[in-house]
Order: sequence, then structure tokens, then C-alpha cells
Amino acid sequence: MLTHAHAAWPRPCFTSATTNLLYLVAPGVRAEIETSLETQTVTRDTILFEASDAGEYIYFPQGPLISIEQNRVEVALVGSEGMVGWPALAGCRSSPYRAIVRGRDGTVLRIRTEALLAIAGVVPALGTCLNRFVNVIGVQMAETICAYASHRVDVRLVRWLLLRHDRVGGDELLVHHEEIAANLGTRRASITDCLHIIEGAGLVRCRRGKIVVRDRAGMQALVVDCYGAAEALYRDEIGSFGKGAGTIAGAAAPSGDKRQDEQRERAAPTERPSFLLRTEPPA
Repeated sequence: MLTHAHAAWPRPCFTSATTNLLYLVAPGVRAEIETSLETQTVTRDTILFEASDAGEYIYFPQGPLISIEQNRVEVALVGSEGMVGWPALAGCRSSPYRAIVRGRDGTVLRIRTEALLAIAGVVPALGTCLNRFVNVIGVQMAETICAYASHRVDVRLVRWLLLRHDRVGGDELLVHHEEIAANLGTRRASITDCLHIIEGAGLVRCRRGKIVVRDRAGMQALVVDCYGAAEALYRDEIGSFGKGAGTIAGAAAPSGDKRQDEQRERAAPTERPSFLLRTEPPA
């Protein structure tokens, strides 16, 4: 259920602990934005907008994870670091995607698209920040395409978990097998099989309704070519994010020390652990 805000509701107050794009603008601009924001309480599985409804509002999650889906298949994931509804910023009145709350209950901030565009029109720094985030989402979607085109369900599952792990405070993820299967476009039985494999490898621990990440580094080693670029770009262009530390610039730039660069190259994972190399991948 989505609870609509009204004039009597308290306006959100930004603090240094608030993790969202709006905090990156100057205090005076934030004050102006706050007068146009509405606070909404949302519960898990709340649909913020369907494809045909996109365009009226821009949403900034404050804790909940927002899955961007097409036919229930997840094409992107946004947490407190970002916004949803970005096609409206380009003047689009609809989108092929729906936005649905995943993970946990919480709050989102929303602002009418025309109000945000008006403020961004007189504050170029805000417009630049929003545009950079849209670029990051484009990279995340490109990595999603790579994952679907090049990898089996087990690797796609690990990436799906990492995206959520980046956006929660601890190591516990609240998920159901049915949700994972729908988001990855596969059968529930395949997800169960894959979870048994990665749990047996010590990467996660599975409990009813939740998955606990145990070995993030091991998980990242499995998805080196379809995870990490969007996160690094965010850290380069916007600010700190996630549980990783890499940046695009840091990954691309040699240190100048030939021996150190060679050691780093040798240390980089070049193949996936043998427990994922199966002759018959799940459908």
C-alpha cells in the first residue's frame, strides 16, 4: 500500500547521514527542494508506478529498494543512492518499465516532475547530478544485458544478490525464491538449485525468507564482467556508494610501478571457481 502525502505531513529533513542525490546540492537549494517534496510510507511490493503511469513524479527512495521491471524481469535496481522516474526528466510521458518496492518497508520522497525540472533549470549543478545518475543507470542496464546474454542463472543470481547487498546496511537480504525467479526470468526450482550451490561454496547462508552474504569477495570474483562498472562510475562521478571501493579512474590508471601493476594483474580473477562450471546449467 502506498500512503499519499498531504499538507499536514512533516516535510523531510536532510542530514549528513541522508544518502540520496538531493543531499549533494547546496543547502539553500535543498531548502527550496524540500518545500516541493512529499513523504510517502511504502510497504514491500508497493507499485510506485506502472509503465503507463510514469511521468508525473520523480521518486527518491529512503531505505526501500526499488526494482525497475518489465514483465516482472528486473532491468535495474535503485536504492537510497538514486531516483526512479528518470524518463520524465527527458520529457517522456510514459516508460516501458514499472517501479516496485522490494526488500523492506520504508519511505520514499517524491516531487512533481515539473517542479524538479524548474529547480534544475536554475541550478545547473542539480541537473548535472541527475543526468550523471541516469548515465549510471544506463551502465547498470548494459551490465544486466551482458549478464543475461553471457551467463548462466547461477552467475546472474550472484549479481542479483550483490546489487542488493550494496544497498542495505548489513549482510542480510530479505528475499523470496519466487521473487528472484521472476526477476531473473527463470524457474523457481533453478533458483533453489543455484542457492544450494553457492551456499555449499560458503558464499551465502540461506534461511527462510532471507539470504545472508558471507563471502562478498568470492561473489564478486564470479561476476567481474557484468558487475562493478556502474558502481565504480557512481563513485567517480557522484559520490561514495556500496560496499566496494573501486572507481573507473582507479581501475583504468596504472600506478606507474611496473612491478606493482604486474602483481595487481596476476591477482585479478581470470576464471570462475570450478563449482560454477557445470555441463548442464539450470534453465
